[in-house]
Amino acid sequence: MQKQLLGGLVLLAMTGCGEDPRAPEDTAEELARSQNALVGDIHSIRGDTVCPPNEYLMPVAEARAHQETLCAQLGSFDLIRLAGGGTLAGPAYGCTVQDLDVRTPGASLCMPRPLPAWFKSQGDNLCPANAALMSPETAVARRTELCAYLGRWDIVRLSGGGSMVGSGAGCVIRTQDTQPMGWSLCEPTGFPFSVVAAEGPCAPGTAELSPNEARARQAEICATLGKWDIQRLSGRGTMKGPGAGCVIKDWEPNPVGATLCKTLP
Repeated sequence: MQKQLLGGLVLLAMTGCGEDPRAPEDTAEELARSQNALVGDIHSIRGDTVCPPNEYLMPVAEARAHQETLCAQLGSFDLIRLAGGGTLAGPAYGCTVQDLDVRTPGASLCMPRPLPAWFKSQGDNLCPANAALMSPETAVARRTELCAYLGRWDIVRLSGGGSMVGSGAGCVIRTQDTQPMGWSLCEPTGFPFSVVAAEGPCAPGTAELSPNEARARQAEICATLGKWDIQRLSGRGTMKGPGAGCVIKDWEPNPVGATLCKTLP
């Protein structure tokens, strides 16, 4: 009698401590179903964005802010993909910008990452394609800010053959300086963009998941990724698999093999 009672108590203790009587295979299968239900309308598609490595799909808000400039560059009946599943239509459609569009555009609108108000570019008289040398007049107007920005012994090229030196030499600005320099002081110009044939891997009715959306559902999405996956997010972001800690980055210019897409409402 005592032996039977003791055996019953042991069994009760095991079940009370959370022992799962189900087979491991059943548990794994249920876990997979649970993960799929949690993730819902998020899925991975092979392929990367069509934008060049240092560019990303233009946000809808950016397209609206420069609607007239962009429209002048489009064909009459163009339909161009924007970030988040949006589109920009050509002049024949009134240059309409839509937040969400399930149609299949023939091209995507890409833009480089925004540049700071001013920056140093390596080389004498050398600035990127979407920037130009700062003028001595602008440098004089911004002298205090630029002096704090430049290194103590920097010397940078300005437009028209001018130059500016760092605080170690008094932040002097010259309109003419013939000595060679290793750096140029540049500032952004215009509104750079490019139209790239075809759209990214996300199918019509879907769009790239944003880094912030991925952060909001990080644990459940990560549970569905391969250990060493690197998935593209919108704005040239990425999310890595559990082997790399499910890290989410806002900017990653290097190409990847797959994209996380979401179903549009």
